[in-house]
Amino acid sequence: MRVQGVARVAAVLGLLTAAGALVAPARASATASSGFTPMMPVLVADSRGGNRLAAGVAYEVTPGGAVPGDATRVAARISITSSVGVGELRVHPCGAYDPAGLVLIDIAGDDDTALAFVTLQGGRFCVTATTPTHVLVAVVGYEQPAGGSAFVATGPAVAVQQASVPAGTVLTVPAAGTGAPAGATALSVSVVASGAQPGFLTLYPCDQPRPAASTLGYPGSDRAWATAAVGALSASGDLCVYAFTTAVVSVTVYGHWAPGATPTATGPLQYAFESSPPPGFVAVEPTRLFDTRSTGARIGGSDLYELDLSADLPATATDVVMNVTVTEPTAAGFVTVYPCESGRPVVSNLNFVAGQTVPNLVTVSLGTDARLCLFSNVPTHVLADLAGWYDAADGDGFLPVTPQRLFDTRTGPVLGAGSTYSLDLSGTVDADTSAVVMNVTVTETGGAGFVTVYPCSAARPTASNLNYVAGQTVPNLVTVAGGGGAARRVCFYTSGPTHLLADVAGWYAPGSAVGYVGLDPERLFDTRDAAALAAGDTLVVPYGPGDAPGATGDAVVAVVLNLTAVEPVGPGFVTAYPCADGRPTVSNVNYVRGDVVPNLSIVRVDADDDVCFYTLAGTHLLADVAGFFSSLPSLDLVEVR
Repeated sequence: MRVQGVARVAAVLGLLTAAGALVAPARASATASSGFTPMMPVLVADSRGGNRLAAGVAYEVTPGGAVPGDATRVAARISITSSVGVGELRVHPCGAYDPAGLVLIDIAGDDDTALAFVTLQGGRFCVTATTPTHVLVAVVGYEQPAGGSAFVATGPAVAVQQASVPAGTVLTVPAAGTGAPAGATALSVSVVASGAQPGFLTLYPCDQPRPAASTLGYPGSDRAWATAAVGALSASGDLCVYAFTTAVVSVTVYGHWAPGATPTATGPLQYAFESSPPPGFVAVEPTRLFDTRSTGARIGGSDLYELDLSADLPATATDVVMNVTVTEPTAAGFVTVYPCESGRPVVSNLNFVAGQTVPNLVTVSLGTDARLCLFSNVPTHVLADLAGWYDAADGDGFLPVTPQRLFDTRTGPVLGAGSTYSLDLSGTVDADTSAVVMNVTVTETGGAGFVTVYPCSAARPTASNLNYVAGQTVPNLVTVAGGGGAARRVCFYTSGPTHLLADVAGWYAPGSAVGYVGLDPERLFDTRDAAALAAGDTLVVPYGPGDAPGATGDAVVAVVLNLTAVEPVGPGFVTAYPCADGRPTVSNVNYVRGDVVPNLSIVRVDADDDVCFYTLAGTHLLADVAGFFSSLPSLDLVEVR
């Protein structure tokens, strides 16, 4: 049971102030109403004169004299602006906090508007935000036990299709185009607008003065829509649409209200957001997906390799995690992995030089058809091993930690060729752990070989996590199934003589609500745009609202980055960590002079929304964001009646 603070909103002043506490009981039933009366919009609450709504606090809205005392429900147009972070706004009867009752989504400061038909209790209703935001509430109609108009569903029917409305002018939607009969009082509509400059639309009856309240705002060069709106009609049945800046407007009619009409079973168009936990991780034992060496044909240039995973993964899979390795490249180059339905991004997952064998863990969104494309700018062989996937309907949450060293064989003899190192994780991870994320590094290698990491309870698979040649130091992020249960042991097999070390970054467990949100790959920073990092430098990168792709303040628990060291002046390493925790004695990327070395990293974001990057030797460093971990729910827009 959730305890919520309650704030009362003055009907005229629109002030939002916290007061008291309210325990949320079970969902309240809606009060029956028989008639709806549209009205010119009346602004009854506006938090912009004070503080944003606090997260998790239920704020009361009292329409007061804007509606009759016997009103049972109101049609309220709710707008959010100047929000902080990713979240939702729920509109609900006070005392009945209903997770299914949310009508708005708030994405990293975006403005949004939606219509809510909400039951009044004691002449008031409540709004609750899961992230700080400003809120404006305008009442556009109300229901009473007697009188008013009945709703008749007639749509959807397009009344206006992409009409250009010059700045400061009015588009008239004639009664003949709405399907509403003579005497109808209002329409239930969906409105879409876009413009080269930011602006807003206002819907109102053509025989009335234009009200000061807008129906929806739209950003420049992008679309916005009022998912549902009440458009009050003039006596002639016409609806007017005013555009503040030049806009392209579409209007779809879903029904109308008319006195004495026979109501239909479905009510006016409304939208809601169904929430579900963010995608969890489903770990599998390493499985070879493909190896171009089996066909003898390298990929390179315009020869993309297309990987269809639709038969390998469930339809609810959102992102895939796989270990990708290049081998026998003919020249220096890079590989980019991306959804085939998207354009190739200007980022890379692996970088290599001629003849090198380089692995890297890749986390990539699947798109709608589960087809991935692998691009290499020079001819090379590529192979991939499946480690798991993120699933919208299944999977475990992530528990990130500040990186810590698990073991380092350099304190003893070199591991011999064909040896297996068994790691006991019983004192490190939870008993219900389903998979462990570690940065594994080979160093002082005595010859060519590979390392395979797998649960000791299973047979060693025919897949590899790291590949190396004599004298190399190679790191790679590894996600390995297992680590939980009574044994909690993970095995490391090396085919050649080498030292081996591992640093834990976190683990997956069913008790965690932190899921993964994949993004289109985007460059976070590239020191080649300015100056290289000097030896011993620490780069502090803010990862708060407005700072970076996917950055959403407290919503981000950890960020997934592909880090690449370029042109280091000597041997060294990079350590990525939450700044507030202090630099740990671990590494994410290891390099030698002149190297280009990538490695995927999962980095916890500290309480100040900062991530730090330390380099031992002078080097350029770049980072590409693949996604982030968040405990906020995923939201799907659905039509409700």
